[in-house]
Amino acid sequence: MPYRSALILWVCGAAATGKSVTAWHAFKAANASQALGYIDVDQVGMLYPDDEADECGYTLKNDAITAIARNFIEAGARRLLVSGVVDS
Repeated sequence: MPYRSALILWVCGAAATGKSVTAWHAFKAANASQALGYIDVDQVGMLYPDDEADECGYTLKNDAITAIARNFIEAGARRLLVSGVVDS
């Protein structure tokens, strides 16, 4: 199957500014026909093993988000709404 892509809107900003709440309300308000998936980076990164090479778990979060996005796309999502802190 050829790789399909999706339009991604990433709601990002500083911690505790309402990113997840805003994104969740936008997701719930979206029309079901929009084939929209929702990913909360904070939820993806809640439980991860200690790894000195990946101190804050950014590599693990990136890999998890990539896998989740692929699953949404394979299930027919054409748009993804992602919320969470972005850090280098």
